[in-house]
This record gives sequence, structure tokens and C-alpha cells, in this order.
Amino acid sequence: MPIEIATKEDIKEAVMGVVQPLLQKIEELNKKLEYVTDEYFTEEEVCKILKVSGSTLRRLYKKGKAPAPRKIGIQNRWLKSEILNYLHSE
Repeated sequence: MPIEIATKEDIKEAVMGVVQPLLQKIEELNKKLEYVTDEYFTEEEVCKILKVSGSTLRRLYKKGKAPAPRKIGIQNRWLKSEILNYLHSE
């Protein structure tokens, strides 16, 4: 019986088939970990940093123009990293 030799492309495709799902899982876990290790701002703090009112902040994040808060219990909190990234992108 002849032995088939895999081509470079076949090996690359096989490796990527294994690696790609692992990279996606790592990315998901990194995002979850960010919420645990990142610091949070209150609405008042975010308003002071962005120099906007509470109603303007809410309008901006509802339109997708500013980071949305995370619910912690019944309170809204903003990830510090997201607010700082938003400031640098403006």
C-alpha cells in the first residue's frame, strides 16, 4: 500500500483547524477575565471624566457612541479600560 505524503498546505490546514478554536476560546476567556481584573467607574465619575451630564452619557451609550455600562447588581458601572480607550479614540 503506498504511503501518502501530506503537503505543506494540508498540514497548515490541519493545524489551523485545531489552533483557531483554541485562539477563539482564549479570546473569550481574556474578555471575561478583563471584567474581573479591571477597575470600574460610577456614572458620576464617567460624567466628570467625559465632561458630560448623566442624560448625555446615557444617550451616547444607547446610540453606541460611548461604552455601555455593566450591571453589577442593580448599579451601572463602566470598565475603566473602556472609558480610557474611548477617550484616546476621540
